[in-house]
Amino acid sequence: MTTVRSFSAPAALALTLVLAGAAALAAQERPLFEWTGRVDREVQLVMRQGSLQPRADRREQFAGSVSRVLGALPREDALVSVRTERGRGAVDILEQPTSANNYTAVIRIRDEAAGAADYRVSVSWRSSRAGFAGRGPGGGPERAAAAPGDRGRHLGQTAGDNGRGNDERGAKDERGARDDRRGGEGERNAPLANRGRGTLHWSGAVDDQVEILIQGRDIRYTGVRGQGTRNVRTSLTGELPRREVQVVVSKREGRGQVTVVRQPNAGNGYSAIVRVRDASAGMGRYDFDVSW
Repeated sequence: MTTVRSFSAPAALALTLVLAGAAALAAQERPLFEWTGRVDREVQLVMRQGSLQPRADRREQFAGSVSRVLGALPREDALVSVRTERGRGAVDILEQPTSANNYTAVIRIRDEAAGAADYRVSVSWRSSRAGFAGRGPGGGPERAAAAPGDRGRHLGQTAGDNGRGNDERGAKDERGARDDRRGGEGERNAPLANRGRGTLHWSGAVDDQVEILIQGRDIRYTGVRGQGTRNVRTSLTGELPRREVQVVVSKREGRGQVTVVRQPNAGNGYSAIVRVRDASAGMGRYDFDVSW
């Protein structure tokens, strides 16, 4: 069921303030570092506090790199962004700094064409708290860059008691619909943060390494090494939303590592990457769930 809301003058004013706040916060980005070098296949730039370390595995190399550190990451959650000034391949944010990774940012440069190529990237950061325009009705934070479905809820709260009442009824309807879709005792007992969101079930054989990128309902493979995958079967329930959620992996079978190496955020287009790394010889069988 679709609920259509109209907004009064106070709601329109709230929307103007939210957009103005988001524009002002975008200007609060602080330079972190600049890096220049030649890349063959892949290099990762690992930044923790004021220390920058390029990293590559045994089959990849980078040469003639020059780095210029312009700032330091704080020991708090932050949002990192990257700008590619030179380079023919893909540059993305593999990890955003959080307490889970000891406030470390990881930028990945992938050059899949033959031979090495020159790259130059500039990286900046802002506090994740800058993503909030103020305090919400209950004293909690209200996101400035809310998803379209959330913006109406926040503006309804700002518009007054009638807006709050509509939002509460809409929230109840939404919770009821989620409960109907979920069903089953297993999902009702799932962690609260992940209830009713979505799940990808993945099974197949992996040689060396494969990275599974999830964005919306799209599933793609990147960073494939060795012989890749065989006999892959996937089943997707729901979709990865265009907002920050926590992605977790539950492995049923597999001799190697299955880890989430990218959590979805605005900087990476709300995409997640799960890495399967099989260091043993030959193909290894894997079966796991990715949920959010």
